[in-house]
Amino acid sequence: MLPEISLDVQHAPIELDNTVTQADLTAQAGTAIATVGHHATALGLTTARLAYGYTFDLLMTEGPGRVCGAPRNVTIRLGYDQMLVHILARYRPGSCQYEAVLEHEQEHVRINYETLQRYLPAIEDAVRRAISNQFPVRGTSTADAQRIAGTILGTALEQAVQVMLADR
Repeated sequence: MLPEISLDVQHAPIELDNTVTQADLTAQAGTAIATVGHHATALGLTTARLAYGYTFDLLMTEGPGRVCGAPRNVTIRLGYDQMLVHILARYRPGSCQYEAVLEHEQEHVRINYETLQRYLPAIEDAVRRAISNQFPVRGTSTADAQRIAGTILGTALEQAVQVMLADR
């Protein structure tokens, strides 16, 4: 029997920073604004930090010299724990320039959130497949079985998230 898998998606509020200089933005943007044969200047930048992890409970059975474990439930936690929109300090809030840059950066925020939402089923499915294919686990102790289970779940989650990040 497969365990219950739940998704806990939470995002930190969007923060605005309009204290950065042109040099700050260019340094933070790095190669993201590099173009072939053109000069590009960053007027704003969105930095997003995705946080993810999991918790699980194992149903354990013990035998001579071995402990077997299978997940009873798994909770996958995902979300942006930081979404920071930087806008050049020379653009004052309420100005046309500020509003235009903010509108553009909000599009990046939207893309981040929509991409995560679109990938949630694939992320859950990747964890479900790992459980289906690699459990129950066998260890020499309860701690060993939990470590093995955590490695399997963590690897499945990490690989699924990396696929999503490559698409973003």
